[in-house]
Amino acid sequence: MSKLTPGLNRVLVLPDAPNEKIGNLLVPENKKKIPNHGKVIAVGRLTDHYAELPNPPKAGMTIHFRKDWENLAGYEIALEGVKHYLFHIDYVLGYIK
Repeated sequence: MSKLTPGLNRVLVLPDAPNEKIGNLLVPENKKKIPNHGKVIAVGRLTDHYAELPNPPKAGMTIHFRKDWENLAGYEIALEGVKHYLFHIDYVLGYIK
């Protein structure tokens, strides 16, 4: 469990691992794509605007998020040696069932 509590309207995500192979070919490290989906670990307090969403993100959900989140206002952080992403709820595009 995470010891980090995200700030206002922020989401902490554990990204899925990038593909190691395409078919039988190993993907070189510099060609692996940054994953744009992962599991929500924690959600910060939501303001009234976001709390009224019909299905706001909750811990345990698998989400799909924007690929350019890192350039806009997101952070890549390490918690207990594991890479996590922390970004604004606006970068969540949808949920994966």
